[in-house]
Amino acid sequence: MEFIREVNETSMRLTFALMSILFCFWSWMIINVPSLFNLSTVYLFLLSGASIIGGLAYASNFTYPFATLGFPTVRELPKTTLIGAIVGAAWIYIGAVFSIAFATPFQTSIYETLPFIVALIFAVAISLTEEIMMRATILPTVARILDNKTAAIIFTSIFFAALHWAVYQSQPAALVSAFLFSIVVSMLTLHYRTGWVAGAAHTTYNLIILYLTLQP
Repeated sequence: MEFIREVNETSMRLTFALMSILFCFWSWMIINVPSLFNLSTVYLFLLSGASIIGGLAYASNFTYPFATLGFPTVRELPKTTLIGAIVGAAWIYIGAVFSIAFATPFQTSIYETLPFIVALIFAVAISLTEEIMMRATILPTVARILDNKTAAIIFTSIFFAALHWAVYQSQPAALVSAFLFSIVVSMLTLHYRTGWVAGAAHTTYNLIILYLTLQP
């Protein structure tokens, strides 16, 4: 398997800017929202881990984390954003099907205790932080170590589902949905060679969940 680094300076600057904003947001959450201290700490830890692993891999020319983590070219941006948004919106229905199949409620309560603006940023930050760690760092690194994209996708998807079980105590339906969602967006990430498509899918999904949560 050949991995080609396709990093451009604009992509790297945007990537570092995005991660800096996320670092500031999670730090602010830890200080100002005590009820979500533990959750915010977990996400700050994930972001820190992605920075360390990605930085070491990039410095050693081991893999292409910042090509995958980074933004796509301007030419590819509309297509990858649209594809990601379609997948994220479609997964709302798929998640509902799993909830019905497992006879468990559709989990939407995480945003209910937050002011709207904080909840909105929170939904986006969760999505992007998870994708930075999962699709942008773990997926390409494991793919390079194992020299096997399929194994990397499965490993990343198990890790992704386990994170949701550990952090959110997700029900079986949500875990199955998260695992399959991870497989789909991991495939898209490796195909388009950018984590942006997964970030767009995950962000769209969480924003729709936020909208559903706030409905009377």
